[in-house]
Amino acid sequence: MPPCPMKTKSSIFSQAKQHLSINKSYSSFYQDMEHPVTRYLREPLHFQVELLHSEDPQLELYLEDCWATASSDRKSLPQWNIVMDSCENTQDSHQTTFHGVTEDSVPFPTHLKRFEVKMFTFMVDNQALQGQIYFHCSAVICDSSWLAMDTTCARRCIPRRQRVGRSIDSTRSRQVHVSSGPVVIRRDHT
Repeated sequence: MPPCPMKTKSSIFSQAKQHLSINKSYSSFYQDMEHPVTRYLREPLHFQVELLHSEDPQLELYLEDCWATASSDRKSLPQWNIVMDSCENTQDSHQTTFHGVTEDSVPFPTHLKRFEVKMFTFMVDNQALQGQIYFHCSAVICDSSWLAMDTTCARRCIPRRQRVGRSIDSTRSRQVHVSSGPVVIRRDHT
């Protein structure tokens, strides 16, 4: 079997970005300087995770896990899982909704993943934590031109199809981590 051609391009794929969309159209996104964004409890948040600097139609970005923290540190506690092993968190009463990306909306729809979560707050000892929430995702980049099964690219919760192909060979470049935020709960002053 020939070596995976992705090795020569691995540095290109280490860049991905997570954006918070202004609305469900995914046509405009908040810029870093516009954070923190405020939302009411249970108001939808629309996120897009995007592979940057690639025009390779064989590549596909897959979300592995997405979670929220009360700090910009993706490893901090408390945490709430939003996406687990490419699936919605079934323990969440307000499950994540995945939104498809069409070819007429972007040049490479496989380079994007879109999802919606409802704004929430962390609870610790039955008390709502005041403050900011940050959203994080780990994603993997797969090469669909390889037909061999790869456990990283063959998850079962991808709507309407299995991931078939080989993830990029380099461990450092095939998995990327992205974050966005903060988002804060908007409170009524009545």
